[in-house]
Formats: sequence, C-alpha cells, structure tokens
Amino acid sequence: MYLKQSTAAVIPFGPFVDKTDGVTLETGLVSALDNGTTGILLSKNGGTLTIRHATVTATTYDAHGCYQVTLDTTDTATLGALRVIYTDAATCLPVWQDFEVVTANVYDSLFSTDVLDVSVTQILGTAVSSPATAGVLDVNVKNINNTAAATPGAAGGLFIAGANAATSITTALTANITGNLSGSVGSVATGGITAASIATGAIDADAFAADAIGAAELAQDAIDEIKAAMVEALNTDTYAEPGQGAPPATTTLVGKIGYLYKAWRNRSTQTATEYALYNDDATTKGQKATFSDNATTADRGEIGTGA
Repeated sequence: MYLKQSTAAVIPFGPFVDKTDGVTLETGLVSALDNGTTGILLSKNGGTLTIRHATVTATTYDAHGCYQVTLDTTDTATLGALRVIYTDAATCLPVWQDFEVVTANVYDSLFSTDVLDVSVTQILGTAVSSPATAGVLDVNVKNINNTAAATPGAAGGLFIAGANAATSITTALTANITGNLSGSVGSVATGGITAASIATGAIDADAFAADAIGAAELAQDAIDEIKAAMVEALNTDTYAEPGQGAPPATTTLVGKIGYLYKAWRNRSTQTATEYALYNDDATTKGQKATFSDNATTADRGEIGTGA
C-alpha cells in the first residue's frame, strides 16, 4: 500500500485476534493502540522501531477485528518502507503491516491526475549531453523513413530555421509552405502564382513595409496600367448626378464635382424667398435654400434638401 509523503492518512490495521485461540476477535483495543508509550510502533525506511507520533487522532474500531488508525504528517515524513506494528503478548497476537511512502508527484500520478516527472539521463546506455536550451533535447536526425538523412537543404535533407538559416535550397520545392518565408526567392515559374492561390484579403496594406513599393520597384508597364486606370476613371467612367437631399459638408470629390455640374446644367428657379435646383427631370426639387433681399443685401441661405 502506498502513502503520500508528509501527508496524513487513515489506514486499515488488523485483524486482531485473541492470543489464546487465535480466532476470537479483539474489539476493545482503541486505548491500547493509541497509548503514547506502548501503543503502535513505526519503523521508517528500515530504522529503529519508535512510538507513533504523540499527537494522534483517536483510533476507531471498524469491523472484523480491524481498526482505522491515523498516521499524521510526521509519521509519513520519511520516504521508503514504513512498517506499522503492534504487539501485546498478554492480549493478542502480533499485528503488522508494511507501506511504501512515496513523493507527492508519484502518489498523485498513480492515484490522481498528476503526471510523473521524468528526466532522461541516458539513451541506450549513453549519457545525454547537456542541451543548448534547458528542458529541450538537442536532436541529430540520422535517418528519415529508414534512409540516411542528407545534408540539410539538399534533396532528402531537413531544412531547419535557425540551425540551417544560411543553407540554400537548391532542389525543386514542391511541398506547401505554411509558415513565413523571410529569405529571398530566386524565381517563380510562369503560372506558379495565380489568383486562385492567393486567399481573399491575404495581401493588404499591412502586408507591405513602409516605402516597400515605390517608382523604382514598378515596371514601366505597371505604371502605364495605373495611369490608364486613372484616365479611365476621369474620362470614361460615368457618375450619376446627386439626387434629392442636403449636400453634406464632408463628402467625396466625386460628390462635390457632381453638385457643381448639377448646378451648372440643371433647371433652377429664383423667387423673392427661395432658390431651387431641380433634378434631371426638371420637376423634382433636389435642393433649395431660403432667399431674401432688403434692397441692400441679397442673402441666400445654406443649400438643403429640396423635399
């Protein structure tokens, strides 16, 4: 039976039988077992028998001549074999029981949810060298799939960041790269990168370092395509005129130019009290403003919705 080191435990102790016939159960030994001088004795890890720790929790009778005996933290403080024994030649036959006191880690690994603490000191009889990083084994790969490992970076060899950071890959790389590539790529085969191979949102502004792309990094045809797109936006694409509503104080350049063009092109009216600008149908008031004239100052209010 295992006991956790320096931890109180209640152990079953017995059965106690009469010294004369060896059969009759002894059920009244609580006081005798707990006696501070002649009671239960302990031998810790092969040591001399000594009385159980003086500060004891009262023993209780269980059944069939067995008792529930409490061992306190002092009783279980020594690792190794623990013999618990009681003798009383005038009353009963001797009773003893052996236990093993183990560390908390071992006990909790056996009987609870802990795991054993293991240190690897040898592999096939050879001492393990001290690792460069404490707690991390230094590993040399000799075989991969029962084939001798090649030079790192070469065909059939491992490529490990850090240890082989300066090693170049000179053979074709056909596998997927799921990590980050911090070095340079000599070339990519035609069609090697397609739209389908780039996830939506994979490349955004945050993916580029500041000033990563300037005029020097763009080929002339790329610049020409950008210019053509800008010319198309200005000279080919069409934009609807603003509809009915109050012009916002802050809006896009397209919106501001649209209002200017609408005011130049569309029907507008001016009365003694109102300026009105109509939509393309010349019927719906898109925008309007109050107007007044006191013969000294003509005052047109801020343009609002024509509704």
